[in-house]
Amino acid sequence: MGMAGFAKSLLVGQVLKGAAITNAHIAITKRCNLGCPICYQKKKTDLLSLEDIHFLIDELKRLGAQRISLTGGEPLIRDDIGEILQHIKKAGMSSAMASNGLLAAKRAKELKDLDYISLSYKGTTCDLDEIKETFEVMRSIGIKYQICLVLVRDICVVEKIAKAIDYCQKRNILISIIPFYTSSWHIAPTRTTDASYENLPTDVLEHVPTTEAFEKVIRMIISRIDKGAPIAISKPSYQTCLNWPDLRKTALTKEEFAQTPVAAPSRCHAGRRFVMIDDDGTVLPCWTFRDMHGAAINYRTHGIREAIKRLDGHSCRVCLNLGFMELNYSFDLKPQTLWHYARISRRIS
Repeated sequence: MGMAGFAKSLLVGQVLKGAAITNAHIAITKRCNLGCPICYQKKKTDLLSLEDIHFLIDELKRLGAQRISLTGGEPLIRDDIGEILQHIKKAGMSSAMASNGLLAAKRAKELKDLDYISLSYKGTTCDLDEIKETFEVMRSIGIKYQICLVLVRDICVVEKIAKAIDYCQKRNILISIIPFYTSSWHIAPTRTTDASYENLPTDVLEHVPTTEAFEKVIRMIISRIDKGAPIAISKPSYQTCLNWPDLRKTALTKEEFAQTPVAAPSRCHAGRRFVMIDDDGTVLPCWTFRDMHGAAINYRTHGIREAIKRLDGHSCRVCLNLGFMELNYSFDLKPQTLWHYARISRRIS
């Protein structure tokens, strides 16, 4: 979303006192062309038809949405991705996508209506030349992009992350560095309310970094932001990561938060200003909140407007999902975050 669209979404929300949905994420597939061990999407389905997705786009537009983000699985694996992006553009909204980028060259012509893409780096060396071809494709077709690194144990090393930041700074590429999010999806492929983070499989736990290594990297990132590095996420969001009680657990309830020194925005706007729609039609405040939510709310049985209405008042207080944290600080009109966004928007590739 450009600065104009971003400012518009903030204005709409402020005028309507937080009642307007301005951002929505839709999981358009659970299929993927990779098999990353840290991924929590274990299903291999496309439960939303093209007609379903068009309906959701139109309904979300009526509710005030300014941007639709397409997630998965791997969104580019869908044969109708071009039609989906075209429908978003026709509805007058901006589009974003989270992708591994491996199919970008093959699907380049179908991406002409895409506004922004976050390219996930899946290696362990932080040698970003490994995906150089992918972001050159994005640049050639005029799509704004960023590179996204997940702080799994193998790359949660100060020297490796500093190397990646240096690479991006030399090439004026935006980089997003995010924690590894654990979820009950790692335990069960279908939604469950009794899955505990303490029961995470060994092959997932081995990718969780140590607290010491994690905080060293976070402090280094904060120092690089202070020096003007092209890091997509603002300083307040990274400060929220410090003093996190247990990296196996991605989210804290209001009661858990009260017992920690973790920093957080004035409130979580998930379910009020932004929502997630899973490929089975389940409507959630956010992906992180899946483990804390009560009865599943599906737009097919409740309607999208009523489903969203039932999301407010959830028990989650703060999480390690820094993309959502950025939205929270933005909707709180946090000066540091707004200034950071204005600064980096001039550098987006």
